Amino acid sequence: MKNDTEKSENWTIPLTGVADGVWWLDIMVADRVGNSDQVNGVVFIVDRKNPDLVWDNNWTPGFGANGFNNYPSDPDQLDLEKMYVDTAVNP
Repeated sequence: MKNDTEKSENWTIPLTGVADGVWWLDIMVADRVGNSDQVNGVVFIVDRKNPDLVWDNNWTPGFGANGFNNYPSDPDQLDLEKMYVDTAVNP
């Protein structure tokens, strides 16, 4: 244990040698008088790949008198993967 009596602590997790993927972390803390607490199953993702973002201006919906034109039928989802693999607009 450290000599100081601060109420918070900052630390880092070295990821050298850790493979990309989903990981779970269990954290346990204790003080000098024996009080302890534990949090299990803290999920984090290691992803070192560069992000891929492809956009074609044809996919951008236009705006007309009645609102957006050519917008996806599900307004909560814009499927970039489907657009990317569409060889008609992305050869």
